[in-house]
Amino acid sequence: MCSVANCNGYQKRSWYKSKINVGANLCQNCYKRERLTLSHRECNNCRTPETHSDWYRSKITKGAYLCDKCYYIELLQVQNRACCDCGTTKTSIAWSKSKRQPGKFVCQKCYVKEKLELTNKTCYLCRSDKTSSKWIKSKVIEGADLCVNCYNKEKVALSSKLCGVCDSRKTSMAGWYKSKKSPGIDLCNTCYKKERMELSNKVCNDCKTTQTSQWAKSKTTARVDLCLRCYTKEMRALRILTAAAAKDS
Repeated sequence: MCSVANCNGYQKRSWYKSKINVGANLCQNCYKRERLTLSHRECNNCRTPETHSDWYRSKITKGAYLCDKCYYIELLQVQNRACCDCGTTKTSIAWSKSKRQPGKFVCQKCYVKEKLELTNKTCYLCRSDKTSSKWIKSKVIEGADLCVNCYNKEKVALSSKLCGVCDSRKTSMAGWYKSKKSPGIDLCNTCYKKERMELSNKVCNDCKTTQTSQWAKSKTTARVDLCLRCYTKEMRALRILTAAAAKDS
């Protein structure tokens, strides 16, 4: 078990030795957090001392480090590409070469659409010729193609799992989750969300609530957590201010 308090993580392969607490074993997630803490680096662009996954070398400023968000923005600027289908200069994951127009690039969204249109497949269950991201082979009917929604329904039906909290045999299409409190116990999507909220120990900076369907970072105040309701209010106020500033200019 991971030595970090309130983690209770189990590692499938190998454990990592802590650089701070000698002899302590860490799971992969806690080891990454510790490594980022010990790096003592700061993003050259947004000046944040934190990053989500890792630090990256800037391709513009020699010797400077960037957080993953700023590095992605810089990477798009350096590549200076535009989607030949929709004309956007931004993409979610990476640029892909078009299969219809050789030598030209498309954004991730257009690439998925293009690839699905060229497959000419139909879902065996719902008979739809469209899917959200990809076609998946059925685990029950040999050789049958399923859309993502039907595949998730089939996967949940075949799991034969039982929620350790509400004793339900059903969950949403998101699937089953392992409990963070009680290792080895399966949770449905609803109970997993409740458990995750309890373990987060977060408080909304505006209304001081500890319960919400989703937490979000404030856009106006750094390192401040907001509940979904307060975050929506903040975003609405920012849109109004932006529109008013645009009219004045």
